[in-house]
Amino acid sequence: MKLRFKILLFASSLLLAVIVLVSVFIYWGERRFIIQNAYQEQETIEQGVMQLVRESMLLRDDLLLLKYIRFSLERYPGIVYIAIIDKEKNIIAHSDPDYWKKKYEPKMSGLWKKGQQVRVVRQPIYLGNVLRGEQEIGFSLAYLGQQINRQLMQIFRRIVLAALIAFGLGLAGAFFLANQIVRPIMKLAGAAELIGQGKLDTRISVVGKDELAFLSKEFNRMAEQLNELEKMKEDFVSSVTHELRSPLGAIETYLNLMLERPEELSEHGYEYLIRLKNNTARLANFINDLLDVSRIERGGLVIRRNYFAITPMLEDVLRFFRVPAEKKGIQLISQIAPDLPQIYGDVERLRQVVVNLISNALKFSPESSVIILGAGTSGENLLVWVKDSGPGVPPEHQGKIFDKFYQVVGPDTSIQKGTGLGLAIARGIVESHGGKIWIESPPKDQTTGSCFYFSLPLNPAGI
Repeated sequence: MKLRFKILLFASSLLLAVIVLVSVFIYWGERRFIIQNAYQEQETIEQGVMQLVRESMLLRDDLLLLKYIRFSLERYPGIVYIAIIDKEKNIIAHSDPDYWKKKYEPKMSGLWKKGQQVRVVRQPIYLGNVLRGEQEIGFSLAYLGQQINRQLMQIFRRIVLAALIAFGLGLAGAFFLANQIVRPIMKLAGAAELIGQGKLDTRISVVGKDELAFLSKEFNRMAEQLNELEKMKEDFVSSVTHELRSPLGAIETYLNLMLERPEELSEHGYEYLIRLKNNTARLANFINDLLDVSRIERGGLVIRRNYFAITPMLEDVLRFFRVPAEKKGIQLISQIAPDLPQIYGDVERLRQVVVNLISNALKFSPESSVIILGAGTSGENLLVWVKDSGPGVPPEHQGKIFDKFYQVVGPDTSIQKGTGLGLAIARGIVESHGGKIWIESPPKDQTTGSCFYFSLPLNPAGI
């Protein structure tokens, strides 16, 4: 069953139920009003007849009284009989001449009904304050029912007509509403199908501010993320290809040289072996990065914690990068505070974090610039930072650079791309120590560059 039909079925059922309930409410309300109105009309007739009887009694004209009674019977078909009885219980006037001047007996009322169902209304007759007799009128209940049913039938026809019109308009409105709901859903379904076919540039136009518009926005956001992931995957494949091809090509080259020119082994063999070792280490480092990312994602990264002094480790990393920095004309500056307290963590993993941050800073910093490695305490945390003078990271990228494979593409194409794993690994290691890592770009005291911070708790609990 299609969604449009379900909506129409639900809306029409609900509309029909409402129309039926309202129609029944209106019908019974009108019926009660018609019945009350019919009884009020009988009371009005009764008062009119009473007025005529009083006039004839004042004039002491029995013929006029009979004339009035006959006139009332002709004017009001619902009257079965009219009897005027004086206070001595004598029938002084009656719609049936056979009862004139007779003595009233209670059983006579049953005879006057002539086998009909009659509503009997009795009312005393006063002339001034003097009781002169009693008026008795019998109203036909059958006639009353006919009048009520006739009016109710008219009301019923009007209600049915109005209900049909309302149902038709409601059904048209429900059909329009169903289309309004289904159309964007069909667009979403079509767009999802295109996304499934690999057309990741597919987007949906967003109209309005309702839930469907919100869903369309979220779909577009999802499509953008998928597109970014696809680009990241392509960049990663390109980076992996480069990272694997370069050292493998170098290894193959030196192996071929060693095989083709065995006479040179004594002269250049040691140099060839060193280069083979360096490229093998490069491959091993890349594979280790991939393994670290995998372990971080599944929560299997091994952290061997001990209390250690962090200053020697930071100074050792500075010494490690001193030579490559000098080759590029970059000055490495230490801003490590003295007497830093010991921390509880994995010294080798934290060394890996600092190495990744300085390696990135060297890659993006221009020649003759400065890179600062600093450390100090901030409240209950140890704070470490690496500040460079590179191009910086645009604000729209700062929330994503710690995602795996994510890389900021800058205008300088001479900068060699990495794998996009270093910062993801750094975040995983820092967070596994209960710390935080973030970027400030540009730093507060600079117009360009970036400063990467990470903090570690001095008194870790529950780690």
